[in-house]
Amino acid sequence: MRRVVWRFAAVFALLATLIWVVSQNGSRAEAQQQSAAPHAAPVSTAATGTPGAPATPVVITSGTPYANVRGLATDAAGGLYISLSATPPAKNCVTSSVSPATGSPDAAAALALTVFSNCALAPSEDPSGIATAAGSKVYLANRAQNTIRLLDMLTGKVAAIPLGSGNSVAQAQGTNVDPFEPAGLASDVEGNLYVADRGNNRVLALAPSAAHFTYLAHVLDAAAVASDFARGQVYAASPASNQIFVIDLKSGDVNAFAGSGTFSGADSGASATAGAEFDSAPQNAQLGAPEGVAVDGRGNVFISDTGANALVRVDAKAGTLSRVAIKGSLNSPGAIAIDRLGNVFVADRGDERVVEFPGLGQPSPPADITISPASFDFGDEPTGGTTPPETFTLTNNSSAAISLLNTSFTFTGANPLDFTQTNNCEPSLAVGASCEINVIFTPGATGARSATLEVTDSDPSSPQTASLTGTGDDFELTVPNITDTTVSVSQGNPATYTISVTPDDVFSGTVTLNCPAELSAKTQTITCTIKPPTVSVTAGQAQTFTVILTTGGPDATRMVAPGWRGGPRMRLLLLGLFALMLALCLYSLRRAAPARTPRAGRARLAGFCFALLAGATLAGCHNRASVNPNETPAGSYPVVITGTAQNAGRSITLTLNVT
Repeated sequence: MRRVVWRFAAVFALLATLIWVVSQNGSRAEAQQQSAAPHAAPVSTAATGTPGAPATPVVITSGTPYANVRGLATDAAGGLYISLSATPPAKNCVTSSVSPATGSPDAAAALALTVFSNCALAPSEDPSGIATAAGSKVYLANRAQNTIRLLDMLTGKVAAIPLGSGNSVAQAQGTNVDPFEPAGLASDVEGNLYVADRGNNRVLALAPSAAHFTYLAHVLDAAAVASDFARGQVYAASPASNQIFVIDLKSGDVNAFAGSGTFSGADSGASATAGAEFDSAPQNAQLGAPEGVAVDGRGNVFISDTGANALVRVDAKAGTLSRVAIKGSLNSPGAIAIDRLGNVFVADRGDERVVEFPGLGQPSPPADITISPASFDFGDEPTGGTTPPETFTLTNNSSAAISLLNTSFTFTGANPLDFTQTNNCEPSLAVGASCEINVIFTPGATGARSATLEVTDSDPSSPQTASLTGTGDDFELTVPNITDTTVSVSQGNPATYTISVTPDDVFSGTVTLNCPAELSAKTQTITCTIKPPTVSVTAGQAQTFTVILTTGGPDATRMVAPGWRGGPRMRLLLLGLFALMLALCLYSLRRAAPARTPRAGRARLAGFCFALLAGATLAGCHNRASVNPNETPAGSYPVVITGTAQNAGRSITLTLNVT
């Protein structure tokens, strides 16, 4: 019996142990799940238009002037262009800067900003709509002057468009398509420009190189336009109609795209935050005076629902409308722009700022024509020097050959003049073919330098781009004091100079030092020696070298040179005397025939003639003063010492005074 009890107790203990272990493992797993939950990325479907957390903006720039932003545009390099009606100081009518996105965890969110304002020097300047074009060009509407201009951001040139034609020409021909109070602008990859001609309640178009605008459609209170080149459509925002209209470029048809046409204002309150009463059918939704419209890379349409303080999105595939940003994030939103990566920029006028919704839109589809590599860093290069060329490959994967001109290849961005290119792509690139673009970097200043290589072609994704970066650095040849560049020595003595290769905080490398090929036009008696001939330096640390200039002295080997006494008259007189004496000697020798004159007599006569000739010659000759061709003449001699590194040269001029 006792044995049975012990067995029962052992089994019971084993079961209790198993139960305890299982319960502990379960508690530990639950605890791990609970501790991991706060670190899991929250799921937001705002970018897809389905219910989810609203998108959160990051601030690009802010301040009182941004309470009345008129237009936004992006370029192929991702830069942002802003037009506003504020009047800054005269010198700040156009400003450029690099702005970090406040609130963004991504340090790379900084982007180049260009702001156009109402110029104080020209009160009639009234910037409105803005659009970008290939080759660092910008279209800017002037609402007060009823004009549109094309600005070249590289050269600073400004031209009225249509090019070569003014308003008076169009009116004289009875076209009646001159803009009146133009508002929004949009452009496409083929260079067509679209204008929200707000004062005339219509949308206009301007083809490349066309002399006149053409009429597209009647749109009441047209405030903004957006181009969907891939689908052959243009969208127009009509605040007065509470609607967005779509224009088919092939048929010319105009249809309501979003907005019922009525707006009660009920959705602008608490319900706007929840989105519970918002109709997902675009044409049934109540939009409140929409003042901005843009299209992303996949054809999704973003609309500033200004009256509801919201940003809405119409899904291109599903055809449904949803809010992606609501009151609290935006206050009286206006102009919209979307870059090629799908980042959405909105003029948040009520909060006096421009904000970005990173990745809210869809990026542009992969291009059929590509550049590889997509980016390249040229590294450090001294200012004025040139890097070895970097080869970029342009490949045509489209179904048709493309034509290319020299003007098809441009540089945009912060420092476009620092980069140059040559290519073998012109005049055309066949289907499936590739060509090479060789780019070199020549920094115009120290510090970080950047630009974007753009190739404009017929593909819908044009322009094709590649990001370029590099750093300008510097080094100099220096002496502690300017007087250290001058040394005075007597003939035959050497002059020694101590010079430094002084780099900035970036430059490092080997500098090759050289004496001039010809020290002086006056003399070759000075020799130049550099010790050491190359110097390796690290950033911020100077390294010295020595230059020795050796002169020739008066104790060097001399040479005696013969010369004639007197001048030309004396030489002629001596020459005549020599000829006369030679004639007399010859006559005497002839008379002294062997039969008449003994051999000894003839010898004495010949010796006498030779002595007379030698005496005449010596009488006219003399030894000049001794000459020392290795002696350095007294005087001042400039000597230019050069240092080269990475195809960049620096120099310093030394002065040698010989006494």
